[in-house]
Amino acid sequence: TTSATLDNPLSGSTPFSLIFKAMKASGFPTFDQMATTYYTGNFARSSATHEMQRRSRIRHLRVLLIAIKTKSKSWGPREQRAWTEEVIDAGEEIHATEVRRLLVRMRDDEMDDMMTQRNNLDLQEDFFQEHLPDLWALLNQIAATSGLEQPYASRVVLSALH
Repeated sequence: TTSATLDNPLSGSTPFSLIFKAMKASGFPTFDQMATTYYTGNFARSSATHEMQRRSRIRHLRVLLIAIKTKSKSWGPREQRAWTEEVIDAGEEIHATEVRRLLVRMRDDEMDDMMTQRNNLDLQEDFFQEHLPDLWALLNQIAATSGLEQPYASRVVLSALH
């Protein structure tokens, strides 16, 4: 294998052939199963694998997901479908969990101060940022992507959350 091939693994199939052979020899029939096991496995805390997994989740998983998001735009509709559906499902799950937590707090009367904040937009903004942080961030990102600048984006988000 030449160094040019190692520098650019996509220039030839040899590095991937070697990786796939090692992967199959290790008991993983597909790359996807290996990656799933790596990111979701519970390795011994004292193991090097656990530390590598932890660092990868913190430092590299986001980069991987960004690369997939970027490259998926050039995929055909059938290739994109599973990615798009799972991203939407994950977003729904994250935001539904956040809203359920808020509803439990409201039902348990922990949110009495919300009624006193009705006319104070800054307090409302603080409230939603604290109790629905992911939904707040998503709606603000959508507003910003639509061309709205602050503070208008936050006001639109507040209106949507009412």
